[in-house]
Amino acid sequence: MKLGLGLYLRLEQSSKLFINPILGLSPLELELLLDQSLEQVSDFHEKNPNWRDENPLEERGNYFWQGDFLDGCKSVRGKVSREQYLETPQIFVDKGEAGYSTKYNSQINERIAEKLARFKRIEEQASSADNIFSKQFAKQRDWIVKQQLAIVKYLCETQDQYLESGNQLNLNPITQLHVAEHLGYSDSTITRLVKNLTIHLPDGKVLFVYELIPGFKATIIKGTYALRELQQNSDLYDNGEWKISDSKLVPILKERFGIEVARRTVSKYKSRLG
Repeated sequence: MKLGLGLYLRLEQSSKLFINPILGLSPLELELLLDQSLEQVSDFHEKNPNWRDENPLEERGNYFWQGDFLDGCKSVRGKVSREQYLETPQIFVDKGEAGYSTKYNSQINERIAEKLARFKRIEEQASSADNIFSKQFAKQRDWIVKQQLAIVKYLCETQDQYLESGNQLNLNPITQLHVAEHLGYSDSTITRLVKNLTIHLPDGKVLFVYELIPGFKATIIKGTYALRELQQNSDLYDNGEWKISDSKLVPILKERFGIEVARRTVSKYKSRLG
């Protein structure tokens, strides 16, 4: 009992935590999920006709929280390719005089709403006081979309110089912890919110949101980018070979790009050039 109370207090004192079956699933995975769940939802209500009568209103559940649905959520994870995400960006970003603005892909929203409409027909005989499956699903997804839009806006504002220039030297070392602290959620919640999240930038480029959250990798990205720039100088690099040693590259990186690294680190950057 004391252990349970202690755990509860720690959770209350930590950043906001959420238990949401569809958190971490992309909209493309949600479409797969909805396609396979219709019959199961119907079966659940047929097998539990007295579900609402047998449980107090505040304790009533629905298929959204049942084991079969949770298993369904697990089954669709990883079923969509990277290419599909890039072909169907979830969030569109625009920039005007007031700064960045974000909006969700309306075509995705329309497809999911259309699939959810089938479940509403199953629930026509259900009590309006209950959180039926379609209502609960839409409510939880609305929350996810709202947070994702806020995350993308924050990252675009924070990485503005990089997005404007396309120069990786302007990439800020933002971590998921920075995002979590900004929104007031746990790091694990942010991990699920940005998983497989793709955005369409004002210049037409589509990328995964995690590319704007490089963390400690920002230094590696900048160092590799700087070496690629130096490779364009024939006095330093020619015919696939460096003309100067790693130790001589150290002061050049500092002077030209503001990158302070040790000789051994230069060697690591070179290994990433391919």
